[in-house]
Amino acid sequence: MKVLGIIAEYNPFHNGHSYQLDACRQLAGADYTVIAMSGNFTQRGKAAITDKYVRTQMALDCGADLVIELPVHAACASAGYFAFGGVSLLAHTGIVTHLGFGSECGDIRLLEQAAQILSQEPEDFKAVLKAGIKSGQSYALARQKALESCFPKAFGLLTPNNILGIEYIRAIQKTGAPILPVTVRRQSSGYHDLSLGEHFCSAKALRRLTFEQPDFKTFDQYMPKAAASAYISFLKDFPPVSGRMFSGMLYYALSVCCHLEQIEDMDEFLASRISKLLGQYQDFDSFCMHIKSKNYTMTRIARALTHVMLGITQKDMQNFLQMEAAPYVRILGFRKSAAPLLRALKENSSIPVITKAADAGRRLNEAQLALFNQNLFADNLYRQVLNERGRRFIPHEFSRGLIIV
Repeated sequence: MKVLGIIAEYNPFHNGHSYQLDACRQLAGADYTVIAMSGNFTQRGKAAITDKYVRTQMALDCGADLVIELPVHAACASAGYFAFGGVSLLAHTGIVTHLGFGSECGDIRLLEQAAQILSQEPEDFKAVLKAGIKSGQSYALARQKALESCFPKAFGLLTPNNILGIEYIRAIQKTGAPILPVTVRRQSSGYHDLSLGEHFCSAKALRRLTFEQPDFKTFDQYMPKAAASAYISFLKDFPPVSGRMFSGMLYYALSVCCHLEQIEDMDEFLASRISKLLGQYQDFDSFCMHIKSKNYTMTRIARALTHVMLGITQKDMQNFLQMEAAPYVRILGFRKSAAPLLRALKENSSIPVITKAADAGRRLNEAQLALFNQNLFADNLYRQVLNERGRRFIPHEFSRGLIIV
């Protein structure tokens, strides 16, 4: 049995995701597709625009067979940790044979060569990288120049999806997972592109459209019909979720946190800057802008603040990594036709499989349960934001059932 794994946010699911899923399945010759999907918080350090169950519904309605949750420790993390968490989770299922992803270059061999250089860091690479940083270049630019010095074919290679693809390959190499990577070229819109094409647009463009001009008819143009239906259904009952909705929660967390420097994605300089400027706090988004400096990207700042709000420390992240970033498999939903896949998962997974949140207490050991409870806390904050603003009530995580199609 060939099983394709995809690591995704689907924030929200759009035509480009549908193309990627189908194309990667064909490249892998896969019988089934497993999605390791971020929960309610994302890599850019902000809450997802809809909850994880709506995005699970989108994925299953559009061809995925099984959706499992990428824990918040990896989902709201830098590219390296995000990739390592996703690859480790898929590897520990014991059933995934291929990993599919989109990239700007569409050339798996080129990405593999770049991954090898970035992992090995030969002396000439280190020299150029060090010189670039010393001259005032950003780390990203210095790393690109260093890679090009060792590998001329890598000119301009370190673009968002290529970077993530390289990190996926490095994670496969690091874990020794028997997983083959396959990639398809990203269609039309770039990762940060806010334009709306004829058929494709980025998730970022869709989010902006949702916040600024929520025309439900437009969603049908850029999302598969089934995904648009689930998305619109959510938006009729709840506003699109934004970082600003967590402003009060964040301010409280910042006010009572005694050791900011111990929070994940934080260092002493950033912690000091936050403490000095806290008196000027207005809301989540404006505070990110207020504390921004040339030393930190907006994404890094947003992740650090979200980790403060969720109470995730550097020690918590180390505990997560010590479990190879895969403490358990949390199933969010599946297709009825994927029954053989579910059986194979339960027979082959090297870590506990959780189908009901309420069962976690008896299925997980103390260390695993501690991480699960942090994920549960993140879900409860997200749920509270929805319940304060929605037209219907979202039940506690212990009462939520799997999405089955």
